Amino acid sequence: PENKAADTGQIPVLTAGMLLQETGAAPGTIPDPPPYPVLTASALQAEPMPWLPRLKIFRNNPAAPVFDAAGRGSFIHQCIQGLCPGGSPETRAKRAFSYALNRSPFPKAELYALEQDTMRALLWFISLPQAEAWLQNGILEQVIVDEQGNNLRCDLLAYSDNMITVVEFKTGIPPELPATAHIRQVRRYMELLQQAENKEITGALVYLDAQKVIPVQR
Repeated sequence: PENKAADTGQIPVLTAGMLLQETGAAPGTIPDPPPYPVLTASALQAEPMPWLPRLKIFRNNPAAPVFDAAGRGSFIHQCIQGLCPGGSPETRAKRAFSYALNRSPFPKAELYALEQDTMRALLWFISLPQAEAWLQNGILEQVIVDEQGNNLRCDLLAYSDNMITVVEFKTGIPPELPATAHIRQVRRYMELLQQAENKEITGALVYLDAQKVIPVQR
């Protein structure tokens, strides 16, 4: 008899008897599965997955740098690394800005929006009487190793005959100037240097946006 599913919206159940009837296999035997399709030469030559060019994939890289206050500070630190001697203060500041611009991972449109503020901070720093000696006799991004072997990175160590100055550059204007955490940071660097160097160790916090230099003593 014909096995027609009633129009009830339910999926009909396939029984073993129905399967044998459809395949023509003898009772008590298991019918062979249908043969797999043969992959022909024309199929191999056909363009695979023709829908693929229409597929759009959007990726959000969680490791991409975020241009926030810390990113701005990192960019200005790169500008200071690009401050080279020679030329007028304006020329030096522009050259330093271009140096950082070509090395920064942040979008250039966002960096250009900071050009005026960055130039103002760089020109102020260049005008400091101690800035030239710091840059000529100093090492930028100097690593100091603590007792546990951790690497601490100081913005600038400026050397003279009998003195080493720990210089930390800060952007933004904290509510408390100088910030307690900034003082603690510089003093920690000074303490580690005093254990390794037989020289006088001094410190300085340079607030680029507030345009203030604050000496730090042990």
